[in-house]
Amino acid sequence: MDIKRDGIANAITQDIKLTGEMIASIDYKLSGDKLTAVIGPAAKEAKIVKNRWNTAQFSHYKRESTKVRKKAAQWNLMKAWWAEFGTAGPIEQQPMPFMNPAFYKNEAQISAKARRAQAMILKKASS
Repeated sequence: MDIKRDGIANAITQDIKLTGEMIASIDYKLSGDKLTAVIGPAAKEAKIVKNRWNTAQFSHYKRESTKVRKKAAQWNLMKAWWAEFGTAGPIEQQPMPFMNPAFYKNEAQISAKARRAQAMILKKASS
């Protein structure tokens, strides 16, 4: 998807600080049925959970080697949140949106891909 490329380009263009690993973690992940997507920093570490809210969450890992990955993913997500929406309080930072513009730029492509997946599922279910 182009959203990964556009999100990284927006972050670099805006010279967002604290980025290193955060920029490298920008990606997307589709649910097994391809009807839900998580897009942005640390997306590959998200566990897409189907429930009544159709939400995604970060997996809880049991092994020590994967806990580090989870903590790193959560830290990258927080850095992205601070950059995207800004911060208040003792350390103020103006918002520097980089993922929302990338999403809106690629929204038609993302919607088309989801519609194709839905059509395939419906065709398979009806046959």
